[in-house]
Amino acid sequence: MSDQPVKNPYDFVPLEGGIKRYPSTSQSGDGRSSLLLTGMLVCSLKTETPLFIGSGKGLRAPSLRYIPASSVKGAVRAVAEAVSDSCLSVVSQVYRDSHRGDLAVDIPEEYLPCANPGNPCFCCRLFGMAEGQEEERGASGAGERKGGLGGRVHFSAAVFSGEEEEEDKERRGGKEKGPSLMTIAFPARRTRVGRVAPALGKPVPWHEPFYFKITEHTEHGRVPLGRKFYYHHKDYHQTISIFSQRVKDTFVKNYLEMPVKAIKEGNEFSFKVSFFDLDWDEFNVLLYSLQLESDMRHHMGMLKPFGLGSVKLKVTGIEMWSGGRFLAYESGLGQGSEERVAWNQLEERPSNPSERAFQVDVESIQRDKVGDRAWSVGGGRPRAGEAREKLKEILRWPGEGIYLYPDYRDFFRKQDAGRITLEEYQKGKRP
Repeated sequence: MSDQPVKNPYDFVPLEGGIKRYPSTSQSGDGRSSLLLTGMLVCSLKTETPLFIGSGKGLRAPSLRYIPASSVKGAVRAVAEAVSDSCLSVVSQVYRDSHRGDLAVDIPEEYLPCANPGNPCFCCRLFGMAEGQEEERGASGAGERKGGLGGRVHFSAAVFSGEEEEEDKERRGGKEKGPSLMTIAFPARRTRVGRVAPALGKPVPWHEPFYFKITEHTEHGRVPLGRKFYYHHKDYHQTISIFSQRVKDTFVKNYLEMPVKAIKEGNEFSFKVSFFDLDWDEFNVLLYSLQLESDMRHHMGMLKPFGLGSVKLKVTGIEMWSGGRFLAYESGLGQGSEERVAWNQLEERPSNPSERAFQVDVESIQRDKVGDRAWSVGGGRPRAGEAREKLKEILRWPGEGIYLYPDYRDFFRKQDAGRITLEEYQKGKRP
């Protein structure tokens, strides 16, 4: 096909190979500065392409009036883990259940989800870590879970804050306002038992050249390519159209379409992120991971491989209280304070429990400087530049191409498909 997409929809930000772990903040002498920041980030979210938040049960949405806090936090944390070279906090069950065995054993021990709350990686110390997830594989801080660790960053749900369209007002009959919706005809197939299954084109980590790099320096002769992120698409309509035709050609009589109700592009939401006792490294990573750079966007929700879920996050206000978490909580985190502080003056302010709440002038934030500081946390990271450029390439907005998983008949069934690496495929090599 002349319009066959050139690239796979996902790629990887490389692991830098120098992950650091830190004393828990509950311990004395945790190595952080005496000036700790407590406050709240007021943020906006705008859908750049349709957004579909699934329920975990196929293509059924639990709600379309708000975006769950877990979805927002997950998107931000994924970026923060790459920025700070932290552990892979989520290892998909797809790796565990591969018909070629447990592929998670190929993840370097130091990058396994943190296990010891007294010795977490940068992001687990900032966002927290769950209890009871990994089996022991060593003494690096990754291994058998000994307990959870509470995070110092908390996200609210993103609530619709835009202007409601007239047709939506009529449809809701004057009830609580919500975002504009749309229905997408997504390709599906009828299974042998009569059920309808969406043709999601799920990732297949058992196709090792697209997930692993061959090496002679590990027990199994392979290492993961890195942290997985999805590209933004130039035109999601075209992506879905090409994919639908492919599914139709494959399943013929069993082909059908199922309606997917998603939030339209252009809808606006608002949410808040409260933070407690952050040092400057932690605050810079959080701020960068929320806003990214001006030509980058986050991905959120389901159907990302088909161009859905591109969102723009922006920090619209920063409220702070330098007197500690409890005073900040009781004071309302500076709401209504008329005192405004420029970004470059923050580090000059002493930590004083009696100091009044204040607001930070967000227009004074030097985003390039925040990014440079965020990508240098931990020090001694010679591959940080490489990782940063790869993340910028994948999350660049607007998208520059049409991306789809390789076709089963035209690629995976070909004899030489197993010899083509992801890097070669992205450059146009085919069997």
